[in-house]
Amino acid sequence: MDLEANKLLAEGVREAVRASLSKHRCLTGLQCATELGISVRSMQRRLKTIDLSFSTIVNEIRYDLARAQLLHCSDTIEEIGRALGFSTQESFIRAFTRWSDMSPGEFRRQSSS
Repeated sequence: MDLEANKLLAEGVREAVRASLSKHRCLTGLQCATELGISVRSMQRRLKTIDLSFSTIVNEIRYDLARAQLLHCSDTIEEIGRALGFSTQESFIRAFTRWSDMSPGEFRRQSSS
């Protein structure tokens, strides 16, 4: 497979993950690969050739959606975390802090000032 085909695959993965998160579901790698009509191993291998992984893509999209929701909606941090597929508020806070070096609450306060 060539580089362009693998980049197109990554875009397909992003679209599938974004669509599932918009329905408050979080796809597994197997579900995503099945949706795209390839084996999970092929998906992993092809993403690796462009320095990506399924979990990296999921985390990028979750972070983008989290920032947008923190900025533009009044949902609680727990509601945002649940909508993004996190099992607890604490796991969402830990992930967001890892991504941005600040908690979701700090991000929201800093962005509103």
